[in-house]
Amino acid sequence: MSPTPKAKSYWLGSEPYHPRHPLHGSISAGVAIVGGGLTGLWTAWYLTETAPELDVVVLEAESIGSGGSGRSGGIVSPWSTIGLSDLVAAIGAERALSMHNSLCAAAGEIENVCLRAGLGCDIDEVAQLVVATNPAQRTHIEADFATARDLGLDAVTFLDRDALSDRVVSPQFLCGVEFHPAYTLNPAKLVRGLAKALDDRDVAIYEDTPVDRVRKGHPARIATPAGSVDARQVVFALDAYSSGFRTMRSRQVPLYTYVVLTEPLTDAELESVAWLGRQTICDRRNFRRYFRLTRDNRILVGGPKPQYHFGSRVDEKYDRDDAAFAELESVFRTVFPQLDSVGFTHRWGGALSVTSTLVASFGTHDEGNAHWAYGFAGNGLVLSNLAGQVIAARCRGDETFGIELPFARSALPWLPPEPVRSGFVRSALNELAVQDESWDAGAPYDGEALLRRVGRVLG
Repeated sequence: MSPTPKAKSYWLGSEPYHPRHPLHGSISAGVAIVGGGLTGLWTAWYLTETAPELDVVVLEAESIGSGGSGRSGGIVSPWSTIGLSDLVAAIGAERALSMHNSLCAAAGEIENVCLRAGLGCDIDEVAQLVVATNPAQRTHIEADFATARDLGLDAVTFLDRDALSDRVVSPQFLCGVEFHPAYTLNPAKLVRGLAKALDDRDVAIYEDTPVDRVRKGHPARIATPAGSVDARQVVFALDAYSSGFRTMRSRQVPLYTYVVLTEPLTDAELESVAWLGRQTICDRRNFRRYFRLTRDNRILVGGPKPQYHFGSRVDEKYDRDDAAFAELESVFRTVFPQLDSVGFTHRWGGALSVTSTLVASFGTHDEGNAHWAYGFAGNGLVLSNLAGQVIAARCRGDETFGIELPFARSALPWLPPEPVRSGFVRSALNELAVQDESWDAGAPYDGEALLRRVGRVLG
């Protein structure tokens, strides 16, 4: 069986877990889903809701949620990590608003399912604070706020320094924007709760069942170490682990990112921060630093510069990076100096997927019965739900649902092979990091200059 998932994140170790058995023998299915994370399980969920006559099986290489789904920060937010002003500049106001509204609906849908199905994932409705820690970020935030108003979004409030300090106390925060809605939850409880609900709906879930190869056809044949599945439809719900398949490796890259978690704060420590609304917080860097409170009053910190490994490798040896952990702990002490004596109990990392367009992708391969979703770029809790809805529609023959979204596309630009790819990706990451450092040093925000700099790298 797979190693215990406990060591992979605080969330995965928060309660006992007993994996399901692997696949042995040959079976057939209407839909076979490769990947037992949130994308795969949401797809299965919506298939059982809308096409219960289909036999659905899920194949998970390790244990449910052992990938990115069980290691995220547990923040459900429809607010794009790209930033509203940049998003409108990239795809236009109409498409940006459509995208935002779809993500808001998906965030609300997650809450609805969690409560209706009793998933017990510690979900709490909060708000999201996007804060500025230097003048350049302030300019960017002001542009995002103006764009939100231009789009007619009312659930957005600009906060000057005094108003922001009423939400949370930090000497680093110059101003901010408060967005609604947003939620926090325990992602491991969510993904495992979904799996249990799918057990009750007679979805067959096999753990410790890696896929060795997939033979195209009608049906497609999926080979595993001890069995096989003949499936009329195949769903690749792998995000960063898509790099294990050649056709998807060329269109996205896995990047490693990291998280640290404090010990529980005392009442006095919590009072010193005055974080009464328990909002999620992120800054406006290119590589955003983000913060949230857990149910037991720990503070989670994430968001150092992501790391790329040659050949788009995904390997558990990259799950830990002492330099990244030290950077995050230093960030915490800078942002919350009043908590300088608070210690850290958990540190972990994992891979996320970024596409060649920096926007997630849901699509169908040319043969018509194989579907994919990847490129969630750190916003996977919301995007996985939306992807599940779109892919479930494709599996039941609906080609129109979600077609207006920028995520729903038939193909993406190719990324170059190695060794060019490593230089390409690392140069782009370095350009963004240099921009962050220049902002910290007092340089003014110049979005067009940033796009030109990255554009030179991306060709």
